Amino acid sequence: MANDKKKYKVEDKEILVAVFNKYIWRFMVPKIPRSITPNAITVFGQFCALGGLITAFVATQGMPFFYVLSGLLWFAYLTADNLDGQHARATGQTSVLGEFLDHGLDGFASGCVLLTCCIILGMDGIWMAMMLALGAVGFIVTFWEQYRTGRLILPEISAAEGVTLVIVMNFLLAFMGEPRWLEFDIEAMTAATWIMLVVLIGYAVAVVAPTYRVAKHTGGKIGELLPVLAIGAASCGYVAAGAAAPMPAIMVSMFAGDVVCRMIRLRHQGETSLIVAPYHWLLVLPLVPAAIGGIWTADGWAVIAMALSVVMYGTTLFRSGSIIVQTAKAEA
Repeated sequence: MANDKKKYKVEDKEILVAVFNKYIWRFMVPKIPRSITPNAITVFGQFCALGGLITAFVATQGMPFFYVLSGLLWFAYLTADNLDGQHARATGQTSVLGEFLDHGLDGFASGCVLLTCCIILGMDGIWMAMMLALGAVGFIVTFWEQYRTGRLILPEISAAEGVTLVIVMNFLLAFMGEPRWLEFDIEAMTAATWIMLVVLIGYAVAVVAPTYRVAKHTGGKIGELLPVLAIGAASCGYVAAGAAAPMPAIMVSMFAGDVVCRMIRLRHQGETSLIVAPYHWLLVLPLVPAAIGGIWTADGWAVIAMALSVVMYGTTLFRSGSIIVQTAKAEA
């Protein structure tokens, strides 16, 4: 018998998802060949996300046409991320592996879109670290609510709106010649600065609602979220110790993806373990010598933490995906 913990309700309130579905995506679903699997669409979307990040970086090196490519690749990602599930349901190809890949790989894409945003607006240092840390916490908390309450709630302003903002900014930068008001500057308080501060505040606020709902559902047992906050703060600690921001930013994004993959696996196995595993604390250990200094550079220690997070995420993706498929087969 299938475990009831695997069942959950989805409440997708995203405003732009409804708009894009009405005017674009619903016309595309019937045209997708059945031979193209939903998982192939999911993976394709991840390559688009990586491409969107790379082309955005290239654009900032004096090749503004790449802003257009970045915007197009991000729209392709957003389209793939929303079509994979619709195609699966339309063709009867839904699967536990499909759910796992769709949600588990979004940790990678979430980090890519936030890094893209920081890069094109010139947001670096502690601000980039804070943006990625808050994004990671928000991503984890969304699926933590699913894990603990059986409800996956995507609010009105969520991933689709964030990706669309990046698309719009890419096109503005391409066609307006990188205007000063689209450059993050905490002293000048440009339009870009206000936009990013609102996004930062939005991420912080977005964590509150699901945390409250989980606390209400579990009777206040939300202490397991503290390690997530601690590791998120540690990523900012690397920057404070002198490391370049992209490395701890990637670290915390991969950590978030790893935790979400772990939660999906635990839910399918009917377990109730804590969401942060003991091995995750390895990401914090290099911060000690980085902060002390004298042994090696802060960048060097941040690279180690980043490499560890990539290995953890990759290992969890393959291991958890395999376990979920085996569990489903055993229960079939």
